[in-house]
Amino acid sequence: MQKTLPKNGLPPQTAFSKLLILSMITLLFLFHVVETKAQKIALPEIKILGKIVSSQDNQAVPGASVLVKGTTVGTTANASGDFSIQASSNATLVVSS
Repeated sequence: MQKTLPKNGLPPQTAFSKLLILSMITLLFLFHVVETKAQKIALPEIKILGKIVSSQDNQAVPGASVLVKGTTVGTTANASGDFSIQASSNATLVVSS
């Protein structure tokens, strides 16, 4: 007794497996596209100006480091404790001296 194959020539299990694999690849691609677009929709950068002062005596802290959390973007406070840095409006600044 000979089995007849569907018109596409593949046994039903193979056709289903290929369909399942193609569906998974399509979903992964769509997730990648959505994630990539979400990353590109970033908040605009703004210039942040500030002054670093000691909590003990309210004196300027020259040379204090100011970093945008989670990045390598940073600057150093001048002799008066003043600094400026470009960052998104929802950025967190990390200060250390």
